[in-house]
Amino acid sequence: MGWIIVVTWLARLILLALVAMSIYALSIIIERRKFFQENGLSDEFVSKIKTITDLENLSQKTSIFYLQLMNILNSSDSQKAMDQNALIYKKHEEGNLSVLGTFGATAPFIGLLGTVFGIIVAFGELSSGKIDTNGIMFALAEALILTAVGLVVAIPSVMYFNHFGKKLKNQKQQVQLLSRILK
Repeated sequence: MGWIIVVTWLARLILLALVAMSIYALSIIIERRKFFQENGLSDEFVSKIKTITDLENLSQKTSIFYLQLMNILNSSDSQKAMDQNALIYKKHEEGNLSVLGTFGATAPFIGLLGTVFGIIVAFGELSSGKIDTNGIMFALAEALILTAVGLVVAIPSVMYFNHFGKKLKNQKQQVQLLSRILK
């Protein structure tokens, strides 16, 4: 019956891994929100830039998207400048979005694995005859909590992965649109 102890600890390690994943996902979400607040081209900025001829005096000079726009405007070949922007700024733009996507895809399965381990423990305890019905119900409930935790990690990860991906795509489209308007 030593295997029950091993499987119990594996289930607990999975729970700890899911908690660590949720903390890391939350830190990525906070970092990406801050990134888009500091670097995003606001609607007000976009409407202002369409009417201003002196682009050097704009307020968002440190924005990655502003820098990309200036790179395109100062280049003789717009397509080449856009390709350079894609290479230069990709790491900054995407950050750890791929991690959110990975967490969204894998966390439910990791939680399910923990649930399977928990059910194995419950049946192992039941077969040994050392535990009563309430104990079995508790062990099964404990196992199901792992699936719930996996979903709690996955759902926000997928939601924010899609949200930030769309926001990034919109910002890139704004840069391309403004470069065509201003050139």
